[in-house]
Amino acid sequence: PKSAMIGGAGVNNAGEPPFEIRGFSLGNLVVGAGVLVTVLSFAEYLSSNGSDGPTLSGLGFVYGIPIFLAGAALKYAEIEPVPCISTPAAERIFEDKATEIIAKIKQDVTRHRYGDEAHLDTTVKKLGLVVPGKAYPQLIELREDVTEEGELA
Repeated sequence: PKSAMIGGAGVNNAGEPPFEIRGFSLGNLVVGAGVLVTVLSFAEYLSSNGSDGPTLSGLGFVYGIPIFLAGAALKYAEIEPVPCISTPAAERIFEDKATEIIAKIKQDVTRHRYGDEAHLDTTVKKLGLVVPGKAYPQLIELREDVTEEGELA
């Protein structure tokens, strides 16, 4: 059985993330939350009309800007998911014939990534496909199609 120990980057030692978020960018969510908290605190501060009582606007300034900066850092380190261009027939063949590893690769490249240089960067490096002094090769899209023989291409 695989060990479930979590490493320093939040990835378990099996190379898989402990959880996945699909369908939206975590960076966009955190930036939006930071902007919302900051704007609401400004609105409360400006509408307080000089009241002497305690307000929450100070907390908004203290927490809103760091939340925004954390979201901006996530956006900076974000790699967008690779689009998967497929036909229904190709998807059926993929589901029938895909190995566990190829299914994990497809699952990995079709989600948002944070902190990596490219999709499959460690694999590309181990295969020796990284030229020193050059950027990592970038995965542009994932295509699935059916050959004339009925195989997945």
